Amino acid sequence: MTTPETLPLIAGDPPALAAALTYVAAGFHPVPVCRTVSASPSGCNCAWHRFLRDHATKGAGKPPLLRAARGDGNPGPGLLKVAETEGVTPAEVRTMPWSGSNVGLCLRPSRLAIVDIDGAEAIAEAVGLGLPCTAVVRRGDHAHGYYRLPAGAPALRAVRQGACRRIDVLAAGYVIAPPSLHATGTQYRLVSQRPFADLPEWAVRMLKGAARHRSGASRPLPEAGLDPQAILELLSFKHVPLWAIDRIRDGDRTGDRSRTDWSVTRVLVEHHVPDGVIVGIYRHPEWRIGAKYRERRDPDRYLGAMLARHHAALAALQR
Repeated sequence: MTTPETLPLIAGDPPALAAALTYVAAGFHPVPVCRTVSASPSGCNCAWHRFLRDHATKGAGKPPLLRAARGDGNPGPGLLKVAETEGVTPAEVRTMPWSGSNVGLCLRPSRLAIVDIDGAEAIAEAVGLGLPCTAVVRRGDHAHGYYRLPAGAPALRAVRQGACRRIDVLAAGYVIAPPSLHATGTQYRLVSQRPFADLPEWAVRMLKGAARHRSGASRPLPEAGLDPQAILELLSFKHVPLWAIDRIRDGDRTGDRSRTDWSVTRVLVEHHVPDGVIVGIYRHPEWRIGAKYRERRDPDRYLGAMLARHHAALAALQR
């Protein structure tokens, strides 16, 4: 494959396989992703939806379709990891389940990074930090700037960055690409076909910061402390915002549980709520903030890693 220099222009809404082969010819590594279908009970065309939790966290139109099937029909080990690390060949692309799917582009094999900007506030902040002209994909007020990943920059993901917490820098995994359809019914469109610029230094620093946080061990979790009523009284005493308490009890109304867990835990750490109380919040069976935590095979590692990152970020601000 060639080294990609910019995104190819894909006009209209061609079949997903045709779009994928166009990306392959330009040097990208495409993978099929489920696509929103309003008439479907699950909201998408994904045959795996009844087995996967991805839809509850990522939403229809984003979970991958590149999976191995076991004899009982359930999903087996993810084939996506191979594509994300080693890339794909044209022959492999032709055998993937593209029928009616969205298109994802694996970033690491092409040494690409995405500055993912969500909303007008995030756009203003990113422009203020400095955004070199590059290829840009937009969906409403959501923009993806495509950049080359400089040598020495870690190929991973730094999410919920910036003062607005709505800037993601993505150099691993995959990104949804044109002509894919979002769950809102809007389409991803290429709006600037400039050559890829180098990832700006401030975004590289975000990736390096995420690497430092990730390299540390997950924060050990203490035993859960306090009963639910005592927890609510403590949160009030600590002046935790009412919106965070509402999310703790009732969960997220948009379906993005990952973002809710992250933002609520950040607020709790910033208001110096003890880790034992935060553990009690996540383990309380009637509070919806803990739904994703309780579903995971490694719940304490998930929460411990999140706590470690927030404590590290708070310590950095206080230096």
